[in-house]
Amino acid sequence: MSLAVSLYPAELHAETSNQGEETAIEASGFDENAHGEVIQTGLCGPNAYDAEYKLYEDGTLYIYGNRREIVECEIKNFSNLYIEDGVTKIGNGAIFSDCLNLENVTIANSVKSIGSQAFSRCNNLKEIEIPYGVEYIGNMAFYECENLATVNIADTVTEIDFYAFGYCKNLKNVKLSNNISKLGGYLFFDCTSLENVELPPGIKIIESFMFCGCENLKNINLPNNVSEISQGAFEGCMKLTNISIPKTVEKILTNAFRGCITLTISCESGSYAHQYARENDIPVDIIHTHKYESTITKKPTCTEAGFRTYTCSCGDEYTEEISATGHEPIIDPAIAPTATETGKTEGSHCVICGKVLKAQEIIPATGKPEEPYIEVKNIFNGCKGSPLKLSVLYKENDNPELFTAV
Repeated sequence: MSLAVSLYPAELHAETSNQGEETAIEASGFDENAHGEVIQTGLCGPNAYDAEYKLYEDGTLYIYGNRREIVECEIKNFSNLYIEDGVTKIGNGAIFSDCLNLENVTIANSVKSIGSQAFSRCNNLKEIEIPYGVEYIGNMAFYECENLATVNIADTVTEIDFYAFGYCKNLKNVKLSNNISKLGGYLFFDCTSLENVELPPGIKIIESFMFCGCENLKNINLPNNVSEISQGAFEGCMKLTNISIPKTVEKILTNAFRGCITLTISCESGSYAHQYARENDIPVDIIHTHKYESTITKKPTCTEAGFRTYTCSCGDEYTEEISATGHEPIIDPAIAPTATETGKTEGSHCVICGKVLKAQEIIPATGKPEEPYIEVKNIFNGCKGSPLKLSVLYKENDNPELFTAV
């Protein structure tokens, strides 16, 4: 029977049978009526504020309590473990270690940490999922779980301590959190069935003996943040055929690849890993780093996209689209109509391509003569006894008309 580890909602549910009898279901969905009689109750610790437990006759251990911790557990003979929403911590000290009949575990997402040796030597566990909410997995938490084959770790986990999965000889599939920044030494020590692991991008050190004895590990890529590969990190990985080491690695310690008899190191030319491989007679596969030169192969216009092509000296190339530039508008000012000439409304056009963006509309001529303005000049100003002659100048006629005013 494989381990079923699940995550559940925190809503309160209530179901009613056809006979109208209400079935009591806790906040997680745990059905107390589905496991037979309660045969034992107690506290998971020495204090009244520690989590409480109920042991059912079918072998289910139910642990509950709002904002409570599991400090210890006196029950060892049970097959199903159900940790209720509200419990915040599985403490240190081998709380569930050596529970040889334990097969199924459900952990609430309220649990933030799993303490040291919490499930060590639980040999009937075959699969485990660390739920969303857990942030820390302590040292030796699943140490020597001999039949544990699959591990899935939610992205809330940021640290896993040393030996957490050491000597899990049947462990084959591991999905690590993408947000882990620290993985402890001896983490997968002697996990002889492990074949592939995708390391999270945030780790900086491959700690001592992390994969030592993983004799079926075949390929692994180190993240670009790694700066050190510690002592014996991959010692005894006899089937490790390729490891990709980034140029950020500046230190590889003693026996890091001892016994890796089929290994080829992939690295950049001139890197620390390249030098290390040559000094230790390890075959090297040089990773070519592309250096691209860009050329605009089609210029963008106001309405059509262009293209930029990037070409490497090795012949590799790729193309990126350049967005259309869009029109650059300029205002065509309005022209007022006159009595005899038409006018225009305000419009606009693109200053780049000339496209009319807003057409000017014709405004008809008004058809009405404009009021003239009259300029009166006293031509004989100051000549006493002489008749007064006025010069009248109309706006639309530059020739003055003269008349005499008495």
